[in-house]
Amino acid sequence: MKKDRLVGIGAILAAIFFFYHTGSIKVPDNIVDPGPRLLPYLAEALMVICGIGMIVESEIKNKEEKAYLTKDGWKRMGIAFGVLIAYAIALTYIGFLWATPFMAFVLINMLSGEKKVSLTENIILSIVITAGLYLMFAKGFGVMLPQGKF
Repeated sequence: MKKDRLVGIGAILAAIFFFYHTGSIKVPDNIVDPGPRLLPYLAEALMVICGIGMIVESEIKNKEEKAYLTKDGWKRMGIAFGVLIAYAIALTYIGFLWATPFMAFVLINMLSGEKKVSLTENIILSIVITAGLYLMFAKGFGVMLPQGKF
């Protein structure tokens, strides 16, 4: 199976899973704006559209592909998954503002591949990403981000 088709099917299945769980978000009766379900539903619809697009594109271009993930690729994916698990745990204990720059720093190093990012650029990018996410969610959407226990 081609990787585009595999990723497309995965995106559609993930969107269905998230769509099912988005329905369980409680919406107050007196709310007048679109509510907390709108953004997840839009993201899920985009995931389905992109998944279908990837499947169609995979069928249109009919060329042979090399292996989807090499042994090194599986290793990197496992480490990235471990970093995200550690990030989720760190959010609980040290909060968003401390955990996010470290997670961004590690993922930038991992995902830069052949083109290595300098230490200074990585630090600046990690801080900018954290600040952008904080402004968007805390200030823009009014979402309470994890403060941590310390």
